[in-house]
Amino acid sequence: MKTKHLFSPKALIPKFMLILTAGLGSVSVNANCSDAITPTAALNNFRVLDSANEVQDLRSGLIWKRCVVGRSFDKSTASCSGTSGRYDWQGALQQAEQAANNSGLAWRLPSIKELNSIVEHACTPKTNSLFSFPSPVWSGTPYTGFGSQNRSYLVDFRFGVLFGSRSINNMYEVILVREAPQPSSQI
Repeated sequence: MKTKHLFSPKALIPKFMLILTAGLGSVSVNANCSDAITPTAALNNFRVLDSANEVQDLRSGLIWKRCVVGRSFDKSTASCSGTSGRYDWQGALQQAEQAANNSGLAWRLPSIKELNSIVEHACTPKTNSLFSFPSPVWSGTPYTGFGSQNRSYLVDFRFGVLFGSRSINNMYEVILVREAPQPSSQI
């Protein structure tokens, strides 16, 4: 593995992690990535839905909010606008429940496996930005490792890393996911 810059100086194109740039501006950090890894979060694995606030992962069928809770995607600026909040883990679960109740759709916190499925570890430039996830964000998966009492998993998309042992009392932002509706069968 070699260390590469996360953004190219010309176009601020991410070379590592999720298809993520909107709202990050000129952030410059180093990240470990590998040229030997086949890209897994390629743009052609996703489609933007009509609302532009949602993106569907064509591999899993999951529908993701493009922005954290409290923000919405602005087509004119191709970025998220509004004010996000930070929540403890219980508050994050409540935000998902509230979004589900308000919309009638089954929004929830993503599992750690689902979050990891959209993290890109290959050193590959991205040509577009589909998501705007700051870091770190909560998962809906409680941590079960050593010293796991009152801890949960989360992912830091700036570095594409999983953090398992974080207190559920810490404050992080929230992203939401839901299953795609199943096509109705006609008899």
